[in-house]
Amino acid sequence: MQRPYYHLRGDGYKPPSIPFDKLCKVFSEMLRGYAEAGYLQKAFGYHCVDAGDVSGEKCASIATHLLIDAMIEIETPVWDHIGTLDEKQVLGMHEWLFGVIAKPLPEFGSYHSYSNCGWHYNKFDVEAGQREYVPAANRHLRLYQPGYKLTEQGELELLMEEPAATILESPLPPNAPDDVRKRVQRAVQKFRNGLSSWDDRDAAVRDLGDVLESMRSAVRQHLTRKDEGALFELLNGFSIRHMRQDQKRDYDRPIFLTWLFYEILAAIHACLRLVERGSSEKNPEDNF
Repeated sequence: MQRPYYHLRGDGYKPPSIPFDKLCKVFSEMLRGYAEAGYLQKAFGYHCVDAGDVSGEKCASIATHLLIDAMIEIETPVWDHIGTLDEKQVLGMHEWLFGVIAKPLPEFGSYHSYSNCGWHYNKFDVEAGQREYVPAANRHLRLYQPGYKLTEQGELELLMEEPAATILESPLPPNAPDDVRKRVQRAVQKFRNGLSSWDDRDAAVRDLGDVLESMRSAVRQHLTRKDEGALFELLNGFSIRHMRQDQKRDYDRPIFLTWLFYEILAAIHACLRLVERGSSEKNPEDNF
C-alpha cells in the first residue's frame, strides 16, 4: 500500500486519477521491466547471442501467445504498442500477465557477459512472481477510474471502499439455503468483475432482486405490512425488474445501480437474519 506522504494527508485531499493513455504508459513500462528482469523467461524463453532463441514453456512469442490465448492482436515488441489497444484489452492484459509471470531464481541462472547478453534462468517461482506483481499493478489500477484492483487470484475487480467492501465480502448467515448462497455469490462476482459492463451490473442487480423477492413470504411473518412494504419497495422503484410506467428510468446508472446493489444485498442479509431469529424462537428447523 502506498505510503501516505505529507501531500496525501489532511482534510480536503482528493485521490488523483489517471487517464487511459497514462494507464497504457505505466503498464507498458511495467511489462517491459518484467521482461528485462527475466520474469517472462519461464513462459517465453529468451534470446541468446550464442544459442539463438531459447523457447520457454509457451514456445511462442509474447504477441503470438496473446493472440491465441487472449484474442489480442498486437505488434512486437508488445510493450511498445500497448497504446494501440482499447480499454478492455489493456485491463485484460493485467489478468493475462498474472498468468505468465514467474520470478527467476538467480541461484539457478547464469549471467552471459558476452555482448552483454544478460541473465539466463532455469528455475522460477510462479507464486513469488504473482505476489510481487499484484500490489505493483494495484498501485496504478486503483487510480484509473472508477478504480480497479487485481485480486490475489489474478482477477480484475472494481475497487470497493469501506463500507461497501464489507457487505460484499461478508458471508451470508448459516441458515441461507444453498441456492440463495450460490445465486448471491454469482451476482456479487458479476457486479465486481472489473470487465463487466453496466448492462452486466444491471443484470446482477436483477438477480439479487429475484433472490430478495423469493424470500418475501418467509420474511412476511416477521414484519408488519408497513415494514415489509418499505423493505421491498426498492425492488420496484426503478425500471430494472418489471419495467412499469411508474418506475424511475432516467437515473445515473453507475450511481444508482451501485446503490441499489448494496441496498438489496444488505436487505438479503437482514431478511436471512430475521428468518433465523424467528426460527430459533419457534422451530429451529423451520427456515425456508
